Amino acid sequence: MINFYKALLLATIFIIVNGCSSSRSASYFSSNKKIEHGILDFHNSLKIDEYINAFKQENIIVPKSEDVVFSSDFFQKSISSIHNKSLLQIAIKTRKENDKEKEELLGISLVLDISGSMFTDNKNEDSIESIKNAILEFREGTEFSLVLFNSSSELYIPPIVISNKNRKDIIEKVKNIEFGGGTNIEDGLVLGYKAMSEFKNENSRLILITDGISNVGITNPEEIAKKAKVEFIKGGRISTIGLGYDVDENLLRKIAKKGNGFYYFSDNAKTLTKYLREDLTSFIKPCLYDVVLNIEENKGYKVLDVYGYTEYKNKDNQYNIDIGELNVDDWRIFIVEIEKIKKITTEKEIPVVAKLTYKLKPKDKLNELVVKSSVNWNSKSKNNINNINEKVARNAVIFSNAIALQEISKLYNEGKYSEAKGISETQRKNIEIYTSISNDNELIPEITKFNSIENILNKDTKNPEKPNSERPVEKKNLNKFIKDAMVSYSLIQPGPWSIILILFAENIM
Repeated sequence: MINFYKALLLATIFIIVNGCSSSRSASYFSSNKKIEHGILDFHNSLKIDEYINAFKQENIIVPKSEDVVFSSDFFQKSISSIHNKSLLQIAIKTRKENDKEKEELLGISLVLDISGSMFTDNKNEDSIESIKNAILEFREGTEFSLVLFNSSSELYIPPIVISNKNRKDIIEKVKNIEFGGGTNIEDGLVLGYKAMSEFKNENSRLILITDGISNVGITNPEEIAKKAKVEFIKGGRISTIGLGYDVDENLLRKIAKKGNGFYYFSDNAKTLTKYLREDLTSFIKPCLYDVVLNIEENKGYKVLDVYGYTEYKNKDNQYNIDIGELNVDDWRIFIVEIEKIKKITTEKEIPVVAKLTYKLKPKDKLNELVVKSSVNWNSKSKNNINNINEKVARNAVIFSNAIALQEISKLYNEGKYSEAKGISETQRKNIEIYTSISNDNELIPEITKFNSIENILNKDTKNPEKPNSERPVEKKNLNKFIKDAMVSYSLIQPGPWSIILILFAENIM
């Protein structure tokens, strides 16, 4: 047996709560599930960065010779002098895994919650099905163990090397798992670590499958999170994944944060199996370390907000965003709201400078990339739909969707249904405008989502209205559609939904 702490040095721990979403996108899937159930109480759990990560950034290409691409682009190709605000997208994307990384064997210590709460919504059956499918997918040579926990924990399958000879026997044993009892997450974590300490593969991780509702042993989220931090210091890494719209997201996020990992979400066995098959290896292979993004405004301009990252603003109005590690085929998108506060006479202006620092290895020296996007802010051109950068507009709309959902949920819980509905209607119209000008069908489900929200709000206000269209507005009707939207937008609470509608109007009408 190798030394416990040495074995954990490169370990990554995942807490998978019954199924899963794709990379770091828990808020998107969790809020969707709640809306499906007529629940709008998610303003405290919905995270902006998780929401946008549900939408892949295929248009950002990383050359094979590069480790990372770092870019910035404005919402408009040239900005009219009529309006003094605009949006800037800053994008970071890492390379795909290389051939050597693809061949690495894994060590997987699976920790399964078998408490009685797992019976809800068939989470127990989903978990068993997912584990069976995962075992079928594991390559020969993968090291595997399975810990079961409810009120206490048990090493159900001791560390074993997967082969075609024993795969069937392992699956048969998984089929015989029985559920019931309380939930002692801490006990499961500890035994999972001990099992993983016996792995010989350096690329090992622990996967904890739970619904995140701890009611035995240490049940306080802060205390469990502290325990996770202690284990991380010893060499492990903890990420959490929740299944089901009623999952204890705050607990799982706190554990993941203390363990320097991620929180994920899923709602069924199919998505968990897909995650294990397609995404798991990418998520746990860091290729950039100590990643920090600095955003600094230039003279004559003011950075009003970096959506979802307001807390990183310092007294000098700079943003220093500590990203930490980035894995292979990973990305981060930032939408910056900028205001022009002083007349600048130069034809091409650079409102902000973005700097990215990172290491290729933990002990390497820092690398630095800088982007300075210039733009003509005094353009006289208007009514030009081709002036809109569709790639930036797409992500700006997605960011605004997430922020709108946060605010709608908050207003709903305060009983301010009319205010919530106003934001929902405005943001839905933004999505419809984008899908109309881009012919991009990816965001059509978002139109449906906001329609569902408005139906919930109508029901609670006892003021039923005719359902809105599920399709984007036709181009021939776009000008009238925007004009009608502009009539009411000034009456609602300001936010990114307002500035996006203005930018669309300025370039289309």
